Amino acid sequence: MHKHILSPLHAALLILAAGCAVFAVIAGLRAAGALQRIELVHYDRTVARLANTEPAGDVVIVAIGEEDLARWGWPLPDEKLAELLEALKGAGATAIGVDIYRDNPVAPGSAALTRAFDNSRSVWITMLGASGANAIRGPAFAESADSTGFADVPVDPDGVVRRALLLTSDGAGVSLSFAARLAFLAAGQAGLKSAPDDPSVLLFGDTPVPRLRDGSGSYRGIDDTGYQIAVAWQNGPPVAKVISAADLLDGRAGAGDIAGRVVVLGLTSISIKDNFRTPLNRPPHRPFSYGVSVHAAVVQQLIDISAGRLRPLRSPPPPLHLVMILTAALAGAGAGYFARSLAGGIFFGPGLALAVGAGASAALAHGLWLPAVPVAFAWFAGFLVVFTIISVLARQQRRTIATLFSDHLSPELSAQIWQSRDVLLSGGKPVPMRLYTTILFADLAGSTTVGGTADPEAFMTWASTLLDEMSRITRAQGGFVEKFTGDGILVVFGAPMPSEAADARSRDATRACQAASEIARAVERFNADPGLLAPYQVRIGLHSGEVLSGTLGTTGSLQYNVMGDTVNIAARIEAFGKTLKDRQQSSVVICLSETTAKLLPEQEGLRPAGRMVHDDGQSAFEIYELTGCSSAHGGAPEDQG
Repeated sequence: MHKHILSPLHAALLILAAGCAVFAVIAGLRAAGALQRIELVHYDRTVARLANTEPAGDVVIVAIGEEDLARWGWPLPDEKLAELLEALKGAGATAIGVDIYRDNPVAPGSAALTRAFDNSRSVWITMLGASGANAIRGPAFAESADSTGFADVPVDPDGVVRRALLLTSDGAGVSLSFAARLAFLAAGQAGLKSAPDDPSVLLFGDTPVPRLRDGSGSYRGIDDTGYQIAVAWQNGPPVAKVISAADLLDGRAGAGDIAGRVVVLGLTSISIKDNFRTPLNRPPHRPFSYGVSVHAAVVQQLIDISAGRLRPLRSPPPPLHLVMILTAALAGAGAGYFARSLAGGIFFGPGLALAVGAGASAALAHGLWLPAVPVAFAWFAGFLVVFTIISVLARQQRRTIATLFSDHLSPELSAQIWQSRDVLLSGGKPVPMRLYTTILFADLAGSTTVGGTADPEAFMTWASTLLDEMSRITRAQGGFVEKFTGDGILVVFGAPMPSEAADARSRDATRACQAASEIARAVERFNADPGLLAPYQVRIGLHSGEVLSGTLGTTGSLQYNVMGDTVNIAARIEAFGKTLKDRQQSSVVICLSETTAKLLPEQEGLRPAGRMVHDDGQSAFEIYELTGCSSAHGGAPEDQG
């Protein structure tokens, strides 16, 4: 059964307060952009893990590398570009994108390039300026045919490309990106289409593609000018199959590689910078991707969306992000309350935090960008705050139990008290209770006389030897040593753990009798030592009944006490032993009330010793002398089921 450190109400308030505090911190950090870097790094790793190892199926890259530039020169002559375009058309390319800036002719071969460019199947790249107009225009023949598309690749503050700009507008109209125009050609889409229910959302095929805005996914404070989307990065490096331009012209590549596919023709040369860092550029892959690979990834993504093979990446609105973070913080705080062991702490804390984060990350595979890192942080932080608070409270309660009980009880009973702390403790102190107990009151008779003539050190050793043995015996029988009374001891059976059932009360009385009998045997054993300072004489009184229990004293000096008529009567019964005629014939006299006697399973070993008048002066009760004790309920406390 779970043991509560706090009451259900206080536990709920703690979980609520801790969860809300953690939520406020995480949400504040996220709003300030403090978590963006780690969120994006996590996003990159997730995207790279999900990427298909196979190249894109609808896009091919024709690469002009260092060797090609060494053969043909730079800038590449128009006639060489014309040859490449003719070869690509002849190989059956669905669409051709030329990723080479060419705002002025490069002779020779300009006329041939004009003839080779087929505006129904080709797009030439341009560069946007700061105003949104083209800073580097395309060739005149491409511009006049409106067969150009801009290449403006948004780069995040950490230098990684995760977004694509599909269109932008200025005073003169709307400009489409290089990748968007190629995707339209491949899909047979004539131009821009808007969603019927929301004109601000673009359609590719029949699929709405939501615009990426500031606040989407893990982004905070980005420039979301124009119509941007998150790049899916479905295929690992180099994204698409790469064919050398020289192989194409020399006939080593042809229709089998190109027919029915979109071709992106561009540079893969270190000497001419056109490279970017992407989420895919992690070991063992190269640390960058060429621009043609970036364009190929976006084209393949848009083609798949148009064909219904890929869900556009979506992100819940920011308020829903906050709800998810708050829920995780509260759930983590709740988990922190119920985790009670190291294994439970590892499972409920970092274990479930990682699991929750992994679940949110897996949503990317289904086109949903969730706040995985803040949710995982919120869970773990909520868990850690509450787990720490509960651990501190538990240590304080252990300290309370150790201070009040550990020196007075057996280790087994101390452990039982700790397991029942939700019943016994409140506010860091034992709950005052009315308990049914059996009291054992023992006194070292004649100690004053011995101490009057003995050496102080010898006397204290003599007295403490027997008192220590009494304490050991009674604790072993499940008794609570309430106090040492100078030369005596007061032991309670049935406290601080309540004994409510009849068999439990009988067991307490039996153990008290057994403890008294063991003390008698210990005294006889000690008295057999000829070197003993003086023979021990002990009187023991036993009585059963209700007592009031609780702590007395101030902070730092609290003491657990029992009080009531039952304690007083036990002390009077102990003193009653002085009146027995045969007290000089035995070193130990054990007397018990008829109330205790009735609780014993058997009456063997008991003989009437007289009657004692109650404090009220009117009623009296029987006193018995114990000469033996039944073991029907015997055994140490740990032996009881």
